[in-house]
Amino acid sequence: MADRTSLSICLITSDPAPRVASILAPLRAYSEEILIAADSRVDEQTLAGYDALADRLFRIEFCRAERHLAWLLAQCSRDWIMRRDGDEVPSRAFVRRLPEMLSSRTAQQFWTPNAWVFPDPDNFLDEAPWSEDFACRLMRNDGTLRVPGVQHLHAARSRRGSTSRSPSTTSIC
Repeated sequence: MADRTSLSICLITSDPAPRVASILAPLRAYSEEILIAADSRVDEQTLAGYDALADRLFRIEFCRAERHLAWLLAQCSRDWIMRRDGDEVPSRAFVRRLPEMLSSRTAQQFWTPNAWVFPDPDNFLDEAPWSEDFACRLMRNDGTLRVPGVQHLHAARSRRGSTSRSPSTTSIC
């Protein structure tokens, strides 16, 4: 059986295009597709910036991210899905471990700590409460995902999977 290493990266955003670019830049080499769902209220310049970053660009009538999440995940066509928010930057350790995570044959999801970009693309918040949040950001695209559509609840698998812990930056479940 071949390793499942193809990756879709998706995000729902209305954030400035340079910020989104800083989030996607370290991940682009690992992905086969980037999907951006843009809030319909963003201006044409921001939309053009997104278009330069995305393989597929959508406009949505934004209500809250969770309302659109199941739909966006269903648009992803690769073996793994990485979901980002428009204000989260992946850590260097996460990017370094990404090939290992993508080649896992047992993990269904990877829960990672988040870092929020603020006030510009080169800085992020690293104090409580922002530094203590873990979220499911990397998941298999295998038909087992369920999205409750409730604010601040993440996609979860619908069947049992393995659990292990990694001290470097990623909790795996």
